[in-house]
Amino acid sequence: MAMKHLADLRQLADGFTEANGWPDLPCPACLAGTLAPKDSDAMITEQSWLSRQMYERPDADPDCISGYFHGSLECRLPSCGEIVVVAGEYQVEAGAGPHEYQGEFYGNSYKVQCFVPALSLIREDHAFPQRVNDLIVAASAVLWMDPSSAANRVRAAIEELLTLQGVPKSHISKSRKRIRYTAHKRIELYKERNPRFAEAADLLMAVKWIGNDGSHGGELGIGEVLDGVELLNHALELMYDTNAACLKRRAAEINKRKGIPRKRAAKN
Repeated sequence: MAMKHLADLRQLADGFTEANGWPDLPCPACLAGTLAPKDSDAMITEQSWLSRQMYERPDADPDCISGYFHGSLECRLPSCGEIVVVAGEYQVEAGAGPHEYQGEFYGNSYKVQCFVPALSLIREDHAFPQRVNDLIVAASAVLWMDPSSAANRVRAAIEELLTLQGVPKSHISKSRKRIRYTAHKRIELYKERNPRFAEAADLLMAVKWIGNDGSHGGELGIGEVLDGVELLNHALELMYDTNAACLKRRAAEINKRKGIPRKRAAKN
């Protein structure tokens, strides 16, 4: 479910049109339902000052109309009904909706900049560290306005994860000075000490590189941050999904015995 939600969230990265409607977004409360506008009047648009000036020109077309929108989304699950407030920018575009003007159809194109409460980006599992979950939620809170800052918070989640896994933050040099390890070195140490989680370490390294781009002034897009979140989510599943590990052990035992291990019947 989490991966599907990430695919739906990617649709928001470049905006979406009134004709296409809202993608299925994950409810941040129940994590099971999806969000949709409460009703036909759920989204309110406010034309900007500059747009109003442009639209007063005699030769103005509807696609010069732009401004801001705000509204409410509601969880479709009847047992939940959580309300999420959303805000951002809109632009009237040709071919984007049902409104006809001089033989052309127009509609609103929306670009989200804020959700309150923040949407969930990863599968919140009781086995996952709560502090890591909290940092991903913090990343989601700024993702739509400042992807680079969101990437920094995802990178911080890696550091927290490594700390919880017992990877040291620093070491004492030969000159008796305490030297802090980089995130890169800490991931290498984790991989050396936990060879069975080498795949998870490689995923964390990829997330670290994405976070570096955000930290060092790189202009990251929303989709790139979501890439990092997806990689982190898979690393967490490899490290903490005990059910998957159990199934893997059972499969290995069945393959070794070339059949299902069966208990011998007790003798009377």
